[in-house]
Amino acid sequence: MLPMALGILVMIGNGLVDAYFIGQLGYAQLAAVSYAFPVWFVAAGIVMGLGTGTSSVLSRFIGAGDTNSVKQIATHSMVLAVMAGAVVTLIGLLSIESLFGLLGANEESMPYVKSYMTIYYWGSLFLGIPFIGNSILRANGDAKTPSMLVALSAIVNAVLDPFLIFGWFGFPEMGVAGAALASVISTVAFLFASLWVLIVRDNLLTSIGHSLTSMISSWKQ
Repeated sequence: MLPMALGILVMIGNGLVDAYFIGQLGYAQLAAVSYAFPVWFVAAGIVMGLGTGTSSVLSRFIGAGDTNSVKQIATHSMVLAVMAGAVVTLIGLLSIESLFGLLGANEESMPYVKSYMTIYYWGSLFLGIPFIGNSILRANGDAKTPSMLVALSAIVNAVLDPFLIFGWFGFPEMGVAGAALASVISTVAFLFASLWVLIVRDNLLTSIGHSLTSMISSWKQ
């Protein structure tokens, strides 16, 4: 649970780093990012729930030495993470104005909210995979690699933020959209690093060519 909580804190920490740099752009821009925090907490709750469930189920099969079931359930958990991310993305994109209007965004900050959250929601497609991947690694007895992957994500985000927000060294000056893009790029880096570890190094995933019935059976566990 502690490593998972660390990952969630990094998600929130990325938002705080974004807020630090965006605060230099102006009050309306900073307010736009602050409205996103409730969404981060919801996303964090979904990720934590899926990750905890995955780790619990996998631990039983790892203990029993059932390698085939471990790979199958790990892979199906990844598919479920993608599906959850797609749902969050769809609902989020369709509800930006209504949701953030309820949260207090006004006419001045709403354009910045849209700019930030549109990119952030598309990035939600990739969010679940690396965090579920970390749960798989922890269930397999590896606590060090997940921490390193989370640190990688945080570093990439912190480094890219000023380049994409302020347009340093010829990069496009994107403002709040740049902060969101930096977060998405850091998540994608996290995703590819996680998949490399799971597939190439540890051989913990298998083909997704299984029936829907088989997947549903895994999810029910």
